Amino acid sequence: MKTKRIWAWVLCIVMLLTLAPVTGLASGADTAWAAETEAWLSNTDNKLYVGEIRVTADNAADIIGSYTGTGITGTAYFRVENGVPTLYLSGVTIETGFKIYHYSREWYNFYGIYYKPASDDSLKIHFSGRNMINVSKDIAENKTFGIHAEYDCENLEFIGEEGAYLGITAEQQIIAASGGALGLYGGEYNLLSENGSNVSSETLYCVGDLTIKDAAVTAVARDDRAIWMNAYPYESKSTRIQNSTVHLTGGADSAGLLSCGDLLIENSILNTTGG
Repeated sequence: MKTKRIWAWVLCIVMLLTLAPVTGLASGADTAWAAETEAWLSNTDNKLYVGEIRVTADNAADIIGSYTGTGITGTAYFRVENGVPTLYLSGVTIETGFKIYHYSREWYNFYGIYYKPASDDSLKIHFSGRNMINVSKDIAENKTFGIHAEYDCENLEFIGEEGAYLGITAEQQIIAASGGALGLYGGEYNLLSENGSNVSSETLYCVGDLTIKDAAVTAVARDDRAIWMNAYPYESKSTRIQNSTVHLTGGADSAGLLSCGDLLIENSILNTTGG
């Protein structure tokens, strides 16, 4: 009986020693991400809003869970992974946006998601399930936007899991990478820009390379271009559509697609109409 007990203890010790390196590795990765995330969030010049909720060290692990307002539901969390700020969305609905005064015009802008890093940086947005952004405003003079990355963001990427959906309706730009490249990788996108009477209202806007890969995109701009890749110098940038289905509709006096650079279409369907 003693011999059996001894072998049982030996077996337990062997199993623990075998699992120890794996556990340590996972813990180390989590610790590194936690340190990166804490450092990024501790810089108050880094700004990320999900609707009207500012992402902070207190709510980053469950951004919407502690929200006491109305018009924002679902699951979202944020962390910095391998140096890249990364936002995760799952089944999110955003109707109450972040409000900021437009310094050169006499109105407020309302954003579904707003990102302004302290210095040149990127943002990845992973999404799963069905996600909807349709921000409301308080008075007619104000404007609504979808997802906006300011000039300090060099690269804005969306990664959609299998079956994931992102639907955005706003008056002005729907997804804007104002400082660099834009990438849509996987997922289904349904984008509608309703009114471009005062400022640009493209459904997709960027000033760097535009990549759409393994995605389904329907984009309608009632009064502007559906896509504007506004990069300079033109010869060094491109719009690339790979393994995707893309339907674009521009306004009465606007193109469905304007690419200031090369246009590359590979294994894809592109339908575009406009003025």
